[in-house]
Formats: sequence, structure tokens, C-alpha cells
Amino acid sequence: MQGRTSEVIAFPAPDGRTVELPPLALGTLVDSTAGVRMFQIVQTDPHRLAVRLVIEDRADAGQVWAQVQRALRGLLDSHGLTDVRVEHDEEAPQRTPGGKLRTVFSTVSR
Repeated sequence: MQGRTSEVIAFPAPDGRTVELPPLALGTLVDSTAGVRMFQIVQTDPHRLAVRLVIEDRADAGQVWAQVQRALRGLLDSHGLTDVRVEHDEEAPQRTPGGKLRTVFSTVSR
């Protein structure tokens, strides 16, 4: 599908099944966190999410990250994905060559 900026993120669960999470489920948690100006969540391997954040000027970056990590961890754990790591990526969110910001995507081949 052309023009798509987000995709379903698939994780292998410990019990052997595949758990698919829609980008909205992940993105809404981060977007609704106070102090987040911009974000990007990238699945860089089947068991890792890298979170890129731009924090509001007056926000405490450590507190904002802790809230984001706690929210994502809660969602993952509720789906039995206890082995997926949620890591802060110091890199800023990246736009596509066309200028679009993909907020949630995977670089993992399916």
C-alpha cells in the first residue's frame, strides 16, 4: 500500500505464537505522555523496540522516559511479550526522504 506511514509490529512470543500490535496501540501510549514533543518507535530486531524522543523544553527528560518505558512495558507485558526490550535511542526521530515522519515501524524482515 503506498502512502502508508505505519505498519503492524509483529513479535515472537515465548510460547511460539506471533503477537501483532497495531502502531496506534504503541504510538498512543507515547504520544499521550506529558512532555513528549515528537517520537518514533522502531522495531530493530524481533525482541527490541528503540524509542526516539524529542522532549518538551521544560520537561524532565528522565521522568518522561521513565513514563514512556513504563507504558510500553505494560502493553508488551499484557500481551505476554516479557522478553521484548524497550530501549531509549539517543538518535532523533528520522523523516523519510519524502519528509514524512513514520512514528511506528519495523526494520525486521518478515
